[in-house]
Amino acid sequence: MDSAAASPPSRYSPTGPRPHLHKPCPPAFAETFVRWGWRGVERAFGARTDINKRWLTHCGGEELQQARLRYLGRLKTLRAEQARREASKRRYAHALHQAIPEGMPCL
Repeated sequence: MDSAAASPPSRYSPTGPRPHLHKPCPPAFAETFVRWGWRGVERAFGARTDINKRWLTHCGGEELQQARLRYLGRLKTLRAEQARREASKRRYAHALHQAIPEGMPCL
């Protein structure tokens, strides 16, 4: 009798322990991951890390991570543009203030 035939059958299927009990991926998982990242997913759905990893793989994995990087790049560009506009407004306000003659009443 060989040892493979003597071993007891496995309790779990090759797809993992009790696959019928897996929580389905929430519909908003992909959008939440792209906008808020890993910590946002943890806060929003409260699932364990292994479940979040499975959902990430289920929703696209590498493509979802690339979408997150593109989103962060656009966000960085928008914030830099906003900072440039605010600096321009401050320079303009400072120039106006310098142009007001001494002793002129302020409104």
